Amino acid sequence: MQMVKPYFELENYSAKRLSVRNYYSNVSDFYMLDGVIDPSAYQVEPIKIAAVLAEPYGYDADDGVVNIEHQPFTDVLGFPKIKTTLKLASLYWLLFSTLKNVRPMTYQELPYLFSVQNPNISEQANCLCATAWINVKKVPNSHSRAVPSLIYRHVEEHASILRQQLESVCADLVLICHQQAFDGLKNTHCLDGLSKMRDQFQRTKQGQLVLHVKHPSRWSYEYMHKIYCLLWEHFTLEK
Repeated sequence: MQMVKPYFELENYSAKRLSVRNYYSNVSDFYMLDGVIDPSAYQVEPIKIAAVLAEPYGYDADDGVVNIEHQPFTDVLGFPKIKTTLKLASLYWLLFSTLKNVRPMTYQELPYLFSVQNPNISEQANCLCATAWINVKKVPNSHSRAVPSLIYRHVEEHASILRQQLESVCADLVLICHQQAFDGLKNTHCLDGLSKMRDQFQRTKQGQLVLHVKHPSRWSYEYMHKIYCLLWEHFTLEK
């Protein structure tokens, strides 16, 4: 099912984001208020991508409400030290910088992107800021890694507000990067009509384009290039 390209309207998004903030403020006084990282950059970005992950790390209760819109003025979700943000930013830079080319960049042409020393690092940060980042569990993790059952349970308990948040970012693509996040959104009908397949485009019953991928921390260059080619081919053919 094809869907009319969603229109991101900043005032409408801000109003819905306030609803998200009010909801989670009644759940905890310590959480990440995520969503679009830099709304002004996202608004003018021709391709709007929302990455869906499990939960935030690296914060403690003294941080209170961590507002993702403040990230461009700090470390942008740990970029470039955190593998997840570095690899997602690498994918975004690769896609956004080559969409006007007559062909995608080959694997052999890939620059060395998974390094803080690469010359495109500031451009990668800008690309990351022009996207949305949504954790299905908002309260930061005190463990060394995600607890799958907690991630899934959080989606079940907060499905209605997660659905509202996903709709508010008007993404051309929802890139789901965690298995329990995918399972939870699928089974609670936040993203209705999906199959379990990974690395293939699919659409929800409402027409939302979704791509379920491995967690970015596990991406090799080969895997990132595979996902990049899928995105490049889809969005160049769609123009």
